[in-house]
Amino acid sequence: KVKQDIVKSRLKNLLGVYDKVIYARKCEVREVPSKESILFQEDNHLQGAVNAKVNLGLYFNGELISLMTFGKCRFDKKHEWEMLRFCSKLGYHVVGGAGKLLKHFEKTY
Repeated sequence: KVKQDIVKSRLKNLLGVYDKVIYARKCEVREVPSKESILFQEDNHLQGAVNAKVNLGLYFNGELISLMTFGKCRFDKKHEWEMLRFCSKLGYHVVGGAGKLLKHFEKTY
């Protein structure tokens, strides 16, 4: 059932149909505790959760609405980091969210 909801949300997203649109500039970037990250991924990412060294989230009014996770590079040892997951809350479109999270990661790590 959860995966079905994720697929429906992805299809709506591809068609440009969103339940809620939020701008990243109105969100705060914060580290997300590992347990919260895993639960968010399970609820909102088609492939489910993966453990990550770095979990960054966008919070809007104190609520996690978008998540990007990073870990040590698994396949190409020429690079130190790889992005493991990116997802937003089902039905949400976070304009500029991926860019804001990636920029914060690059600046911090």
